[in-house]
Amino acid sequence: DKFALVKAAVYAFRVNVILVIGNEKLTVEMQKIFSSEEAKGQSQRPITVLKIPRSPGVVDLDSAYCERAQAHQVKNYFYGSPLQLPPELAAAFTSAGGREGQGLSGLNLGGEAAAMDLALSPHSSVVSFDDLTIYRIGQDSFAPSSALPIGASRALGEMQPVKIDPSQPGQGIVNIVLAVLSLTEAPEMDIEEAILDADVLGFVVITSIDTENNRFTVLVPSAASLAGRVALTGSIQWQEA
Repeated sequence: DKFALVKAAVYAFRVNVILVIGNEKLTVEMQKIFSSEEAKGQSQRPITVLKIPRSPGVVDLDSAYCERAQAHQVKNYFYGSPLQLPPELAAAFTSAGGREGQGLSGLNLGGEAAAMDLALSPHSSVVSFDDLTIYRIGQDSFAPSSALPIGASRALGEMQPVKIDPSQPGQGIVNIVLAVLSLTEAPEMDIEEAILDADVLGFVVITSIDTENNRFTVLVPSAASLAGRVALTGSIQWQEA
């Protein structure tokens, strides 16, 4: 079901109005899905699907552009980004003896130092497999339904968290952005409910895996320890150039 995540979000947040921008086919599909008897049973109130026109001049973004923009944002998260000063601040900074392209050190505003170092310094840490527990959610974690024996059904739901074993080949976690959650795993924990309720503390990237020594190298924004943490992997990839 290609709209499984959409339906899950609609029911979880009790959405009663869905807006579709400029896509007639998608509008019809949404109306068909959320007018069915199943949808009426899942939702506590009627769901209205509305199509609104696309603004003039709006164009679809191609996948190559989206990938470049995504990589740029991930790099900025770890390494920072240059700040384009407003004209009045740039003029004040230049008159204070600075040059364009430098930071704001030496510029005082309102009697307070406005020193801003926008270059961040991430850390590369070696983490044991036992220190960081990684989960993946979604149907990518499972074999396709066609690969199951005839008449067999899945024992796990497609939205259920699945624990990843980094020591096994083909896990696909190298150069994947992980979300570090605000929880630590305990044997008696209901991990599925805990992951759904947990906040995200930050993001890290596994840059390499050493299966012989059961450890991986992780790029982290700061030198904080990851021991005992739980992380969630998705589909965002990033490799440092």
